[in-house]
Amino acid sequence: MLMAGILVLLGSHDLHAQTINEVIVSVKTPSGLEQQGVLSKLDNANTPKKLIVLVSGHPGVTRPRINDQGKITTRQNGNFLVRSRHHLISDQVITLLLDCRSDFETVCPDNYQASAERAKDIDDLVQEVKKRFPSIEQTWALSTSRGVLTTAGLLETRPGSLYRNYSFGRDLQQSQRAGPGFRAISNAAIYLPSSARPLSDHTPQRC
Repeated sequence: MLMAGILVLLGSHDLHAQTINEVIVSVKTPSGLEQQGVLSKLDNANTPKKLIVLVSGHPGVTRPRINDQGKITTRQNGNFLVRSRHHLISDQVITLLLDCRSDFETVCPDNYQASAERAKDIDDLVQEVKKRFPSIEQTWALSTSRGVLTTAGLLETRPGSLYRNYSFGRDLQQSQRAGPGFRAISNAAIYLPSSARPLSDHTPQRC
């Protein structure tokens, strides 16, 4: 069941033949702050089944904005997960690239990333996306480098949720916040739910 979802999630499609639509989605947190993210979809993805929440590595503050060409850009355009978000979407899959909450301007702190508070902020943003796309049946969390703290926190604080998690990075081993749903694969390069097998390795590069 899980691996079948992976095959669909990573299925090939011709991006050049279709228009990619992106919009900045934002919600107010219970404390009155802002949580935002970049929602990416193909033009024909009107009833997607899967949402992938993307969490970039350090410093984890993307601050998306619309540039002079009318395109969405971020502070972390060099991060490979940010760069590859368009290759993860299909007519059945949309992505949500997270920003850190508005009170964290330069770095998304480790203790906040792994907290229940962070999980709640993300949940609120995900629910806003689901209001726009009620067809969504599965929510995946995909992270790299220090973003692993956020995805680990989601599983640790939301064990009964629909989150499925795939994280690429080394920082989780050092943080010791893996939680019961994770196991280390190989050289702590990949972290997966215990029922899954590794897909690929994360070679050292800009995070």
